[in-house]
Amino acid sequence: MFTFLDSVTGVLNSDQARVAMVLNTVQVESVVRDTGWTGGRPPCSLKASARAFLVKAVLNIPTTKDLVSRLDVDFGLRTLCGFGGRVPSESTFSRHFKTFSESGVMDTLHEGLVRNHVGTDTVHHLCRDSSSIQGRETSKVKRERPCKPKQGGGEPAPQPPKDPSRIPDQLTQDYRTSLDQLPRVCDIGTKTGSKGHVFHWIGFKLHLDVADGGLPISAFTTSASVHDSQLAIPLSRMSGYRVGGIFYEVMDKAYDANAIKAEISRKGRVPLIQPANRGGIDPVPFDPAQAQRFKVRTTVERTFSDIKDNHGGRTVRVRGPEKVHTHLMFGVLSVFALVLCGIR
Repeated sequence: MFTFLDSVTGVLNSDQARVAMVLNTVQVESVVRDTGWTGGRPPCSLKASARAFLVKAVLNIPTTKDLVSRLDVDFGLRTLCGFGGRVPSESTFSRHFKTFSESGVMDTLHEGLVRNHVGTDTVHHLCRDSSSIQGRETSKVKRERPCKPKQGGGEPAPQPPKDPSRIPDQLTQDYRTSLDQLPRVCDIGTKTGSKGHVFHWIGFKLHLDVADGGLPISAFTTSASVHDSQLAIPLSRMSGYRVGGIFYEVMDKAYDANAIKAEISRKGRVPLIQPANRGGIDPVPFDPAQAQRFKVRTTVERTFSDIKDNHGGRTVRVRGPEKVHTHLMFGVLSVFALVLCGIR
């Protein structure tokens, strides 16, 4: 492949070779169709734009403006994307990105890649977690502030009611139905870090199921306020549908719920979930073998770091849940291809 590409574009540098490997593995043009031409000015190719957005994620180019500038001066990248002549404008890229977001083709492509490359294999450790995604918009959900108590004592301030758990309904639902019922708009999220510090952000949450070696199997984007446990059952079923088998499902204490453990065990898998401290009662710790196996959960944390640091996870410039998810999926596809090729 590289011998042929060198004859067309000249000798590829390291970035171009990396892009060529990802484009050849993902083959985003297999799920993107160009619209028919009925006269007038010839339209720009949707397939070439999709490959360009994948290049943007692979090379961690922060904005579409920077992508256009890079393609204007880089003949090799421009040829790999399929732009025979001029490079489309920013507005054209934005229209094409909206088309990809509304159609959900990146999710279809990801599912096809997982089923083609991992579908008959057994995943030994499926690690599940979520990560905060900073949004570029205001929160669409306004939460009422609790009333302050009167000076000089009085009753404590009332706390806002917690959202009801969706887990009981998810036990009898198809995973697609469960995912459709989850909120996805931009709102405010709260999370406690590993050191016990609480931080807040406005935006979204990216939820991932990652197999051994850092291969993303399932991905979904929700509102920032959605609790991690609400994604355990839908993602478990989604991943089980895409791969041949799963031995262990590894999660942190946010997923510690009896219904989740029972659902995973019912499928013949082993739920390895960090015990949570509830009601002031010390949880039962892992035995030495479980504690050693639980260390594999860092796989999903490294995948999140890779997406954020190297594939656009920290440079979300689009607005709306569909566009944000599509932006993140280009990063997920990049990581999938790089891990599969062994060049991550």
